[in-house]
Amino acid sequence: RILAHDFSGEPQMALLDAGGIAPGVSLQRAVALAEGLVFVVDRASSEKEHTYDRVQMARQEIVRPPAEPTELELNHGENIRFRGTRLDRDWDLQWQIPGGPGLEFRMVGEPGTQVFWGANQVNAYKPQMYAPTVVARRQAKSTVFLNVMEPFRDRAPHLRGVRRVKVLAGDREATEAEAVAVTALTDRGEFVFVVNFD
Repeated sequence: RILAHDFSGEPQMALLDAGGIAPGVSLQRAVALAEGLVFVVDRASSEKEHTYDRVQMARQEIVRPPAEPTELELNHGENIRFRGTRLDRDWDLQWQIPGGPGLEFRMVGEPGTQVFWGANQVNAYKPQMYAPTVVARRQAKSTVFLNVMEPFRDRAPHLRGVRRVKVLAGDREATEAEAVAVTALTDRGEFVFVVNFD
């Protein structure tokens, strides 16, 4: 369900309510397109603790993984054999086809986040689709994934980093249930996406 949107010019944005994605769990997603960047903010919440996964696939090779070395594994079925590590800090990953398009992926860090990545043969497609994947996993009652991506071709990406920004509600800091903000740091300046959930 679309809660709000603005496609009249640039930037363009939409706020969606995915409803109950699992018993007792709700998900809201905000997306914005601005300055060649894609901002994605996912807020998952529940009264009970859950494992939340933010998954991103691309039909390109992972040419810069989030970290080395790795000490964790995520295996599922025949086709998912991911390696991973725990990353509390902001992190990044890059997909690219040699000589072709690429995708720069940056995520704001959160203590306790486990990050997994690797090749993925997606069974839902016939023939199977090859889609190298990254998974950010958190254990919590609620969490917000703050992510910025930049597609690029025939050049280096402009995106250099991401940062969480405090949002004020009157004279206090807003809770994650009320509002969040993420800044994209680029070689052309800084761009802020503020999402008001309340």
